[in-house]
Amino acid sequence: MRDADAGQNLRARFQWWTTNSVLKGEYLTSLQNPVNTVFQAQVPAGMYADGGDISWRVRAEDGTDVGPFSTWCEYHVDATHPEHSPTVASTQFPTGGQLGNGVGRTGTFTFGPNGEVGVVRYAYAVNSTTMDVNRSVPATGLGMFGALAYTPTTHRDNFLMVWTLDAANNPSPPTQYFFVVDEPTPVSGQWLLNDGSGSTAADSSAGGGHPLSLPASGTSWAAGREAGGVAFAGGVATTGGSVVDSAKPVTVSAWVSLSNVSVSSAVVGLGGSRTTALSLQYAAGSHSWVLRSTSADTDTATVTSATGGPAPVAGVWTHLVGLYDPGADGAAQLRLYVNGVLAGSAAVSAVCGPPAAGCGWAVTCRRARMCCCCREVWMMCGCGTGC
Repeated sequence: MRDADAGQNLRARFQWWTTNSVLKGEYLTSLQNPVNTVFQAQVPAGMYADGGDISWRVRAEDGTDVGPFSTWCEYHVDATHPEHSPTVASTQFPTGGQLGNGVGRTGTFTFGPNGEVGVVRYAYAVNSTTMDVNRSVPATGLGMFGALAYTPTTHRDNFLMVWTLDAANNPSPPTQYFFVVDEPTPVSGQWLLNDGSGSTAADSSAGGGHPLSLPASGTSWAAGREAGGVAFAGGVATTGGSVVDSAKPVTVSAWVSLSNVSVSSAVVGLGGSRTTALSLQYAAGSHSWVLRSTSADTDTATVTSATGGPAPVAGVWTHLVGLYDPGADGAAQLRLYVNGVLAGSAAVSAVCGPPAAGCGWAVTCRRARMCCCCREVWMMCGCGTGC
């Protein structure tokens, strides 16, 4: 509120009425400096019954003159909680002790109103009994169903608590849904880059079948974050065959140290003949980390990027994780993690692959016109932050 008389203290007169124009009460605040002051009033408890409608207005007064009342504001009193607990179902995370998707593999839970009307949202909590109305998914369509895409991080026994919420955020009794998460998908390739000599970097994953070939020039063994690493000065290191299938969920990770942040670099990716399906990069133009995908192995493919994270600093080791999640319901997404924190995400229609579509998914570690050092590169067929 404000007054044409500079420096004048003000007070607020609140009135609350019934919708049929019957004054139920009013409240006059004390005189206060209106600058950065919140004027408020409390309607006495029991003044309006459940299901009633409040009409209220307010005006400013300075002790001598009064201003006009505000326009009417309306409020509906709703203290009735939904009676029935929601239904919960999932194909990827069945209940009853059956094994569901593994750690890092996204699935979908479907929530139903169970006969309730006026359901607006579904609040949920994972492995907790505490409800937070801000952690919720909308109820959509005539059936008022909700869908939650969930990527588990905890192996074995988990549970989900779900509440229906009406327009006033009144919760229903909860439904507790138990499900069992399978073990995480093992890495498909892992290169510690601590070999120290030779022209190949060993694959230390369980299969160990994808050694990384280093070129004669443009790369060199160097000090790493904890042990050894590989410095790239223009060279490209590749595997000799496919490591992962980008038609499925894929996670790629690396520790990276940039020696120069004035030019861009592609750090690690899934290489095709014309482009990379999925790659972790540094973009000098935006001075940020980027997870980049292409829709086809062509020069004119659609490019999608997830960008974010703290501004990279030369000589500082940074942990990068790039995740392509095709989504249980077809809502594919790129997610970029920097030092364990989600830094950016982007919806994506497709990522080039599998190999039959023209992309032979070998791993490519490269540097674009600059020197960076890589350590502990790994990939897996699945979704996980790898932190």
